[in-house]
Amino acid sequence: MYERLITALDSFLTGKDACTCAQTFRNSNAKTIEDLICGEIYYLSDGGYSQIRVTDERLLVLYSISRDGVKEAWDYAIGFRQFLQELINQFVTTIKIKDKNSLDVVINACGGRSEIKTSQVVGRGLRVTNEKKEVVV
Repeated sequence: MYERLITALDSFLTGKDACTCAQTFRNSNAKTIEDLICGEIYYLSDGGYSQIRVTDERLLVLYSISRDGVKEAWDYAIGFRQFLQELINQFVTTIKIKDKNSLDVVINACGGRSEIKTSQVVGRGLRVTNEKKEVVV
């Protein structure tokens, strides 16, 4: 979903065809929403002048060095931007856990997008271990 959305936004902003934008995506360091959130810059298909990144406050922004035409199109790309911002807001940073079979705290930040995945995560949290007798959900 992220790939289609970011390449469609690229095409909308730069006016480049879908194949060019797909090639730009394949050459990008921001291949996932996680990459974008973790600081990778997505360079648009206008030769790298225009760049999209996520700020420390998790806001999707267009770099100020972007071309004027791209800046103007950015103002009209509200739907694309809102959808990408929603993906960013729903993203939960994965923390490496020593014991991957046990969680002490479960925070459902995805809002029930998948009942099965929610049940699986809560189930992991509910597992009792020698060190843990309860879980916070």
